[in-house]
Amino acid sequence: MNKFIDYMNTTLDTLRFVQVRGRFSHNLSLFRNLSELVTGLINPRITLLFFPDRPVPSSVVNKLCARLGYKVITHPERRFDVAIKYRDNTFFENDMLKALQTGRIINKNITDISKKNVDRIFKSVFGYSTIIDPLTFHGHAVEKSDQNATHDGRIIECPISPTCFRTECIYQKVLNNRAENDMVLDYRPVIHGYNIPLVYLKYRPEKTRFSNTNHHVEMASPDQIFTIYEQRKMITFAQKMGIDYGEFDILRDKNDGRIYITDANITPWGPPNGLSREDKIRAVELLAETFEELVKEFI
Repeated sequence: MNKFIDYMNTTLDTLRFVQVRGRFSHNLSLFRNLSELVTGLINPRITLLFFPDRPVPSSVVNKLCARLGYKVITHPERRFDVAIKYRDNTFFENDMLKALQTGRIINKNITDISKKNVDRIFKSVFGYSTIIDPLTFHGHAVEKSDQNATHDGRIIECPISPTCFRTECIYQKVLNNRAENDMVLDYRPVIHGYNIPLVYLKYRPEKTRFSNTNHHVEMASPDQIFTIYEQRKMITFAQKMGIDYGEFDILRDKNDGRIYITDANITPWGPPNGLSREDKIRAVELLAETFEELVKEFI
């Protein structure tokens, strides 16, 4: 029964990926891909255990598993090839991984993706930081939750009084990532082990810069956006964080020309809103190649 449920869940996730705005695309390449996926369900090439949680249909990894024909399970007592530590939390207790009795675990070593830890590791790798002391700093600063995926940032005027200081928040300098037409530009590189397969360019109105709703999104190769030095530093940062699979939020400050990693996500949804339907399909196809390489490294 569990095997049947796993097959049905993966099949439904595949159909959700192919379905577009309530109707099925007539693009023949999509149906060829669907045929490959169904074949993969009948005779799956690789079985991935997601633990302790199963990825939601809107997650990127769910679409990648569907694209590659991987069998997805959530029961650690069953046979699997590779495990992925998967939970949409800021902090992680690795004691729960003892139930897996294997070292073949993607993202095994990540335990803290809080913004304070992101900045701490970022400073150790890049040699500079975004952190300011809101009690002594003069000028505008960003106040936002230390927790992951809250999108609650706001601009404040510093210095602030001690009574206004919030220990659950991080205080950072305002980075000048303005683009044309009153937009700001965030970069979202994808990390698959030692690979950066692509970068999303996420444009938002400056007045809603901290929201998760994009005005539009473009795709680029990492070489189009970052220097080789910056890419090497990004991979080093991922290794120090313990991230094998994930995405970063990066801003390039126009005032000093440097990049700043401000957030890390190991359970990303997407491809992101604001990306065209055609580019979403192309992104999944591109990401599937390096994700497959990552999985095979752990087998």
